[in-house]
Amino acid sequence: MALLGTRPQTIAYALSDSPAGLAAWLFEKWHAWTIEPDRPWDFDAPLVQTLLDTLTLYWVTGTVASANRIYFRDDVTPEPFTRDDRFLQPVSVSLTAQRIERAPLATAERLFADIRSWVDLGTGGHFVCAQHPALIADRLRQLITS
Repeated sequence: MALLGTRPQTIAYALSDSPAGLAAWLFEKWHAWTIEPDRPWDFDAPLVQTLLDTLTLYWVTGTVASANRIYFRDDVTPEPFTRDDRFLQPVSVSLTAQRIERAPLATAERLFADIRSWVDLGTGGHFVCAQHPALIADRLRQLITS
């Protein structure tokens, strides 16, 4: 995040120069943000096809640089939350096994006024929709019918 937030074009040159470098970058990020601690990579999981599709899309279109620019904008012109911010829209939260993305309920309640559902999925990471699409689809069906 620090590199993308301050010098996105520097890494863009490297990622646009080598498909192996781009693959290594993407696979490392997806592994760090998605694979649960002490679990091996599941090469038969839906996530692998999504990752290969993403790699191909970035490489063929040459868009990895523009895809990373959002991190630069967030770093240069951030819009941080303040203690007084409060979102009134209804929200549903599904926690994954990724430790970095597990806000305590008490913290979320200070920011979101109308939490309708708070569920621990017990699996997945940052890209849980790609990892466990059936689980997420079932969860959405439950929310719609309840």
